[in-house]
Amino acid sequence: MKSLNPFEQQILEAFLKGNQPELAVLRKQIAKLEVRNRTHTGVGCFVDFQLPATVARVTPAEMAFGDVNLEVEGITAPVTTLLYIIGGAIHFLEIAADEGEWPKEPVITRLNYLKSVKLDDGFDLVPSDERDPVAVTHALAGRQGQKK
Repeated sequence: MKSLNPFEQQILEAFLKGNQPELAVLRKQIAKLEVRNRTHTGVGCFVDFQLPATVARVTPAEMAFGDVNLEVEGITAPVTTLLYIIGGAIHFLEIAADEGEWPKEPVITRLNYLKSVKLDDGFDLVPSDERDPVAVTHALAGRQGQKK
């Protein structure tokens, strides 16, 4: 097993920022987290994590976060970030650029959040230094419609 690298650490800390008790449980998991596998996809990466069975889990057990806005050196297109909580544990991180070649050693140039802004014909996601409480509440509610 491998340790988290600084790139992964920064992204996880951003996803788990907040005063909610569920986020506090997940932040404690970071110290015990091991990287099971890193996959470079060409446009991003997948990181699979493993957590010892003795580490406390969170409820709801299935969550997905996607509100971290990431800018990476050498990538001009938007970068999508997703964090999956499965079985109450940090399980999987997905990062993908909308276009361009993903660097082997990515360097974060900006890290903030995406906030939903209502428009006349729908909504848009805009970068924000403040985390959108609606996005956090939605993620912490768990993944709706999952088979039990």
